Amino acid sequence: MNNQKITKQVLMDSWNEAYSDGLDESETLMLEGIRHHQRQLSE
Repeated sequence: MNNQKITKQVLMDSWNEAYSDGLDESETLMLEGIRHHQRQLSE
């Protein structure tokens, strides 16, 4: 695993956490689904 991938994942996690504070539950679930899909693609 390279450092760039780790850093990008940490940034995405922190951004998504901050962003999801303003979302309702369905939007948050959709965002989680996208994030999970992106994580699978990057592995």
